Amino acid sequence: MAGTGTTCVGSAESTECCGVMGVVQWCLGQGVRRLEVETDNAGVASYLRGVQTNLSWCSVSILDNVLD
Repeated sequence: MAGTGTTCVGSAESTECCGVMGVVQWCLGQGVRRLEVETDNAGVASYLRGVQTNLSWCSVSILDNVLD
């Protein structure tokens, strides 16, 4: 997403996580108070719902920033 300042290089999984983080950051900057996130990565979706997953430590670190 243009203008988010997020740069991700790595796996498709971590790139998906960076995309989610970028969208959430943009929405917060726009004052969005409620957000529904859609992703084609079941592991990412599960982690965001609080379900234990088998994501890489890098992806978990990125998603933890999303949840904060």
